[in-house]
Amino acid sequence: MNSPLGHIAITRDYASRAIDIGIACAQLVVSTAEDALPSAWVEDVVIRAEMRGTGLGRALLNAVLDWAKTQGATRAQLLADLDCQRSP
Repeated sequence: MNSPLGHIAITRDYASRAIDIGIACAQLVVSTAEDALPSAWVEDVVIRAEMRGTGLGRALLNAVLDWAKTQGATRAQLLADLDCQRSP
């Protein structure tokens, strides 16, 4: 998904099919710390357990941060659930 207000980066296989390995999402909000300029809330950074440590999470995070920069965001915040359960 790519819109002026949000972006979802997903992994794809060699045939360009979306696959269930990883995802990262970002949405724009107004930053009160940056003179009302856009800020990106990054959430739902999820990587399948067997793919962790491969750099895939970093690539997905960079994709949503790059999108945020093109939308004028000057900062980003990573959201985390306080009760998040990490799967093995």
